Amino acid sequence: NCQHQLNIDGSPIKNTSTARFLGVVIDEKLSWEPHVAALRRKLGYASATLNRIRDSVPKELHHDLYHTLFESHLAYCISVWGDASSSVTKSIFTSQKHCI
Repeated sequence: NCQHQLNIDGSPIKNTSTARFLGVVIDEKLSWEPHVAALRRKLGYASATLNRIRDSVPKELHHDLYHTLFESHLAYCISVWGDASSSVTKSIFTSQKHCI
């Protein structure tokens, strides 16, 4: 593990293991595990909301709300993180199946 000190105008830049950029969590190994974990939390909240209102709204509205509350998070920047290993992304697709 090689440690290099980066500076901008003489000020050191703090080394971190993860960084959030435009809503995507990037880790130093590009494993996407921190991003998937954050995404699972968001999807869990969306799924819980959809399950609470499932019997209270028409099926068509529930479908629209699924796209709004769940699928929008799932699709956001998927071209960046979507090639993560299946062992990392498996939990996301399990959450999706549970939501549908």
